[in-house]
Amino acid sequence: MNAGIRGGNLPDVLALLTTYARTLSDLSTVVYTALLYPMMVILITVFLIVMIMIFVMPQFISIFSDFGMRLPFFTQLIVDVCRNPIPTLGIPLGVIGVTAIGLRQVFNATEVGRCIWARIIYSLPVFGVLIRSARLAAFTDLLAILVENQMPLPEAFELAAQAGSDPILKTGAIQIAEKLRQGSSLAQALKEYKILPEVVSWMAGMGELKGTLPQTLKQAAQMYSRQVAVRSQMVQSVFPPMLVVLCAGFITSVFVFAVFLPLIGLLEGLSK
Repeated sequence: MNAGIRGGNLPDVLALLTTYARTLSDLSTVVYTALLYPMMVILITVFLIVMIMIFVMPQFISIFSDFGMRLPFFTQLIVDVCRNPIPTLGIPLGVIGVTAIGLRQVFNATEVGRCIWARIIYSLPVFGVLIRSARLAAFTDLLAILVENQMPLPEAFELAAQAGSDPILKTGAIQIAEKLRQGSSLAQALKEYKILPEVVSWMAGMGELKGTLPQTLKQAAQMYSRQVAVRSQMVQSVFPPMLVVLCAGFITSVFVFAVFLPLIGLLEGLSK
């Protein structure tokens, strides 16, 4: 809006901001939708395991107790969890949860911590790249709008950084803004701080030389938006079936090793 007021074209800027907000909302929806299904599969898996422990395992535990069987370690572990779920399972999970929340708060307390947390998120397979691409798309799109409306480059980088949710981009963009104020070219600043991938930095440098920086940034934003769409589609179409197979295999393995192997041993002993 500051750029629109300075340039005398506030209606056009508001229209661009409306489009940007819609694009940002669409990107957020795509990312959350891609993450929702895997989370639901994991929750259903946990629910099934809990149901097995509550309703199925006690029946087998009574059988094992009646025959005084010596249980394998894994089976004994499952039996202990079923008999004393709070001390054997609830307390360790609670400690892990509290530790994770505490670490998250510690990371959030400082800018360096937020950058470290962001790098951890970006290192996650599939999902890290998806989240990173969505944030890059939002950043470059907003930067294009600011530059297109005659906002000086240093201020444009600072405003785009403040509006974004990526601490790595924010820190780097502020450093780039300071470098630009010192007379550095955009290409040199981007090369030094590396907040954008090398190909995008090269595109931005060429756009600055040719006077087509807004169009170049828009192309970069569109490229990242397409990456988000493609990766989101891949996550929704490929990852859920794989996750279902893995979760089903995990439940089956737990049930077989914890129940059926001791049961087979019992039947073999009775047949002798």
